[in-house]
Amino acid sequence: YPYSIADANGCTASGTANITVPGQPYLTTVGSIRNVSCYGGNDGSISALINDGVAPYAFTVTDDHGHTWTMPSCATSQIINDTLHAGTYTVIGTDANGCAFAAYSRTITEPTKLQVNVVKNTGVKCYSTENYQDTLTINIAGGTANYDVTIGANTYNNVSAGNYTRYDVAPGTNLITVTYHKCCSADITIVVT
Repeated sequence: YPYSIADANGCTASGTANITVPGQPYLTTVGSIRNVSCYGGNDGSISALINDGVAPYAFTVTDDHGHTWTMPSCATSQIINDTLHAGTYTVIGTDANGCAFAAYSRTITEPTKLQVNVVKNTGVKCYSTENYQDTLTINIAGGTANYDVTIGANTYNNVSAGNYTRYDVAPGTNLITVTYHKCCSADITIVVT
């Protein structure tokens, strides 16, 4: 735009001025959604990226229960919390000029509940110090395979979902713990007689 300025003494100045208008901000995902690692957990997250607009920015998040919170940010990318439960989250961004970006929704999932059930427990038929000659079968469902199965003091790694059989379980009360992701577990107690 050309301009011309004159003061009370008749002095003038003229020139041109460029006025820049920031682009309309828009919001995209960075591409990373971290799903919840354990059933009922809260370690999910969503990343968002702002394109154009003027900093600082604000990210307003609404979950599928209607809870809303705002996260201010000077950066163009933001991790939308890292303690999210499974559910759908809507993110709306606003820049310093009050321009809102289009909302987007993303869904965070979780594994199904881990379940461990005894299918077969024959008890000890012949006892020896080397081999108890019993049959114990458990069924593992849910969670995320492969699993670590601990029976008493023994741990068996990379166990698949479905039925798992052991023939060497010590007589007495045994705690069986099934674990995945090193932190998600379910357990049952059985008595081998």
